Amino acid sequence: MFWTRFDQYGCKPALVDDTRSLTYLELHERVVQFSQILGDEKSLLLLAADNSFEAIIALYGALYGGHSVMLCDGNDSKLVESLNTQFAPNWIYRKHDDWQLLAGDKTAHHLHPDLALLISTSGSTGSSKCVRIAYQSVQANSDAIAQYLAINANDRAALLLPIHYCYGLSVVNSHLASGASVVLTQLSVVDKTFLNFLSEQKISSFAGVPYTFEQLERIDFRAQNLPSLRYLTQAGGRLDAGVLAKYADWAEAGNKRFFVMYGQTEATARIAYLPPELLKAHPGAIGVAIPGGKLELKDEQGNVITRVGDVGELNYTGANVMMGYATEITDLARGYEVTELATGDLAKFDEQGLFTIVGRLKRFSKIFGKRCNLDDIEKLLATHQMAGHCVSDDKTLFLCSETAIAAEAKPLIEAQFGIPVGFISSVQLTQLPLLATGKIDYQNLLAIAQAESIPAQQSNLPLAEQIAALYASHFNFKHGDNPSFLDLGGDSLTYVAISVELEKLLGNLPPQWPELTITELVTQSAADKPRAKFARMEASVALRAYAIMAVVMNHSGLHFMAGGAAFMLLMSGVNYSRFQFFEQQRSSLFSIVPSLFKNILVPYWGVLIGFSLLRSEPVSWQDVTLLGANIPGASKTPFGVWYIQELMVSIALVSLPMLITPVRAWIKNHYRGYFLLILAVAVVLRIIDGYFHIGRELALKGEQISWVLWLFALGMMINSYANEPGKRWLPIFATLVLPLLFYWGDPSRAVTTTLGGLCLILFPVISLPRLLVPVISTLAGTSLFIYLLHTRAPIDTITADWPVDLLRIGLGLLLGIIAYHLYDFGLWLLKKLSGNFTKAVVSSTPE
Repeated sequence: MFWTRFDQYGCKPALVDDTRSLTYLELHERVVQFSQILGDEKSLLLLAADNSFEAIIALYGALYGGHSVMLCDGNDSKLVESLNTQFAPNWIYRKHDDWQLLAGDKTAHHLHPDLALLISTSGSTGSSKCVRIAYQSVQANSDAIAQYLAINANDRAALLLPIHYCYGLSVVNSHLASGASVVLTQLSVVDKTFLNFLSEQKISSFAGVPYTFEQLERIDFRAQNLPSLRYLTQAGGRLDAGVLAKYADWAEAGNKRFFVMYGQTEATARIAYLPPELLKAHPGAIGVAIPGGKLELKDEQGNVITRVGDVGELNYTGANVMMGYATEITDLARGYEVTELATGDLAKFDEQGLFTIVGRLKRFSKIFGKRCNLDDIEKLLATHQMAGHCVSDDKTLFLCSETAIAAEAKPLIEAQFGIPVGFISSVQLTQLPLLATGKIDYQNLLAIAQAESIPAQQSNLPLAEQIAALYASHFNFKHGDNPSFLDLGGDSLTYVAISVELEKLLGNLPPQWPELTITELVTQSAADKPRAKFARMEASVALRAYAIMAVVMNHSGLHFMAGGAAFMLLMSGVNYSRFQFFEQQRSSLFSIVPSLFKNILVPYWGVLIGFSLLRSEPVSWQDVTLLGANIPGASKTPFGVWYIQELMVSIALVSLPMLITPVRAWIKNHYRGYFLLILAVAVVLRIIDGYFHIGRELALKGEQISWVLWLFALGMMINSYANEPGKRWLPIFATLVLPLLFYWGDPSRAVTTTLGGLCLILFPVISLPRLLVPVISTLAGTSLFIYLLHTRAPIDTITADWPVDLLRIGLGLLLGIIAYHLYDFGLWLLKKLSGNFTKAVVSSTPE
């Protein structure tokens, strides 16, 4: 078994966390030491696990010594105590302030010689049922996963899922069996340092559940450049089709691999996977059996289904199938009772032999991320002579009956299964819907229950009590306490489950929600209550607001605030490299054109043509073609906005080389080098052009592309090193030197671009008084329209002769903000009208 030969990989790092590293030799030594403490006689160890060196060493130490490990969530004290009472382990290894190995029941248990793992499939309450897994099943599943993922000794996997979850455990097993490194972290995927962690640790892969990838969309993960990342894996449920398509495109564009997988604890971990090259053509499929395994479908009579497209229960055979279940001590001596695993999932297969899950045969529901068997709940009610048939939409548990439902039913279910009373709804019907066989039509019953019942989220329970009930379903804490998610010791898996439910209760979650107490969560979600005085905001948003104010004030008399437009061009370079550039890599070179038209060019041309018509003046063709700032002597009346023109020209110049296929392929893999090359060319162009303009007045006043392309290129470079803390000296050096070099006689512009660029590099997120957030967000969001219109208010102000035209500043800002909202309304109206037109055409088309 792989855990007996860790020493073969020598001094390679096996386990890594934020502060330390453990080589394979050191891991082997500590595994042997732990096994010696447990002794020679086979015993049962209850491991209350977390993602730590100590827990992993204890796991493999027990397996090394031929012992059996009962693995459970160390944060769930109720489950730990329940398993201790139910199975009387010989040893308990758990963490209080420090890790402690406690002697348990000294009675010699009758343990099957092959029994390696016991993994609980239930929550902290209800019947504790464990899956019995043999040593060879762990080895077989690890080998199969390592084979189809092509794991090698150079890989470094980030462990985001807990090891008491079979999916997380399979990550550790498959990588340590291959001599790879496992990097432990407590970070969530939306943590502000998560991307830095992936880059600094040179992570080659990580595993996630569906919500992991939905959360990754919040941090714009697909736009990041992570050259060390080789592949991602997803299991734990069906991934949203839209998200799946995005990651399929991301993988294809970035020469990476995205594995969609299917598994169950009863099969140690993995059962099937979809080869990445088939992902786009077969979205939603779970694929083929893992190496060494076999999938087939069976009908209700147990006959194998051979016809393509027919639906049956998915069955799996392989060396990784469990020995059986255990609900009491005597079960631990039992041998192999399962040769073929009936998954309980309904599936079909296509002509290529790819399987797709279409439904669930048995009735399980996940409420608050915990799986409960609805049939078990009905049996509980029947045992207590209470009527009730159960259905659930994974948000609410509905108790349905033709008679009155006992008041004691809800508290009984809460006590036994951990489902808060506030999320159980009673529905009394005149008649239960039945199938032709006379059985309850549960699908129809759920639809009726949803229509007849008030959703639990709209119950009269105070919001704080609903959050407390949510936490109580995962953690053990006293009623009346006011903890945060971090206070309760939440891990990455509970983070996924709880964040989903909190968003349903509260709406958009603040990024720092794990740090907030229940009271603070309620406070922040209530619009009519005082909120925290400070809010966190991306520096780029605040700086854009400052830049547009600088532009307006400079044009109204405050000339010491020059440089706003120059800095806006720099930030445009940042945003291009963060969004549009990688969009061009993911799809096509021209994929960004529609957004450029909608967000920049249509407003630009609208204002240009509109003001020309108002003033009965001809439209400058140089400005229409965006070349006005680059043609000597070009007419700039009545309109000319150099920043927008040079922004579009910059994007065009950066994109043009990518029309050449070999060049584009090189840029895709060496984008930082390309950005540096663009910056170098722009700097040389600026120096040469400056030399030829020395001694005479600049015909174009320094606004032509040869004078400002370096700003856009500098912004691209700043963003490209945003996730490389060790290399930030390069953009810092460039930001300190270039503005000073090119704005030597213009200190205002030099200071604005230098300080703004350094802030983007060093302080990407800043804290601001919450009262300022709406103002800053409005200015930043409407900055394009303010820029276009702030000097064009058709009035003579009474402050025009003042050193600062205050009235024009206010009116210019107001005009831009109003124009933005009018344009936004126009887009909405156009979309609505086009949708209605489409519907009218479809409805009038004869069938």
